[in-house]
Amino acid sequence: MKILILILISVSSAFAATDFPYSVKFELGKVDFAPGDNITISAIHGTSHEIQTNGTYLVEGTYTLTSREEALLSLSIAVDGSGITPTDSKQRMKIAKGQGKFNLIITMHEQGYPHISFYPADKGTVFGGIYFGKGMSLLK
Repeated sequence: MKILILILISVSSAFAATDFPYSVKFELGKVDFAPGDNITISAIHGTSHEIQTNGTYLVEGTYTLTSREEALLSLSIAVDGSGITPTDSKQRMKIAKGQGKFNLIITMHEQGYPHISFYPADKGTVFGGIYFGKGMSLLK
């Protein structure tokens, strides 16, 4: 039982607000969703006050999924000429039909266009999402 408690403490501290001391201002860009689906970004916190290369960001928000029974919610960067940057487990989560909250983390290894998208849970192409950023990092 003590081991389980230590693991839970470790996981919850992995997303400490002190790791992301800056509130990041952002704008919404290109949006495309299936009827009834939605993603809302409520806040972005980061290691810098703006979205930039080598910064790490915690994106918080809510989702509504009605078009499918389950999906993968993924935070990634679209990069001109090379597609989408690879993702790790902090950038995605499996979700079920309905509404919920998300906290996803990404490090901007390359300059590009950040976005959160719905993907089929069992592989496939994107079926909705929203771009966000500011200035050169915003895809409209």
